[in-house]
Amino acid sequence: MSPKTHTPLPSEKSEELPSPNANSLPPVKMVKKAVDLGKIAHPLRTHGRQPKDVFRIWSLMKNRCFNPNADQWKQYGGRGITVCRRWESFVAFRDDMGPRPSLKHTLERIDNNRGYFPENCRWATMREQCRNRRSSKNITAFGQTKTLAEWAENTPVSYSTIQMRLRMGWPPEKALTQPSRFYPKHN
Repeated sequence: MSPKTHTPLPSEKSEELPSPNANSLPPVKMVKKAVDLGKIAHPLRTHGRQPKDVFRIWSLMKNRCFNPNADQWKQYGGRGITVCRRWESFVAFRDDMGPRPSLKHTLERIDNNRGYFPENCRWATMREQCRNRRSSKNITAFGQTKTLAEWAENTPVSYSTIQMRLRMGWPPEKALTQPSRFYPKHN
């Protein structure tokens, strides 16, 4: 049975070292593996500072705006939502947005009819994002504009009662403050 010989891989260097006793054995080959430092800080893994989920958020943002084959393209790129030139670079996006506050935060556009650029984007929770939809009903009363859901949380009147009163033409201030005679708000 012949001894198996090791064939060095392209990423391995081999050095011949002298045997302890030059007369007894042939020289021993010692194999050293080359370390590929490029893989340690690969930009698709950590980008130097941020976890890969921020890269994923950036990548999905670009995909839904630029790729007509993307599932959400109709709601984004298809209706003119774009990404600013600066944010075509992940590093610029990361620097402008800052760290993601928590895993519960996602990228939100403040004005849903405008594109992705630093002044129009922020990190927001899903609850905050649900209130910032094109279908959300905004009500201005007492000098403040809030969604119907936000007003319902902070008034003695339920969401459905406020909604019904506004449909009937009540002024917003009255719709928000007059307690219901028949259906008190459940908390």
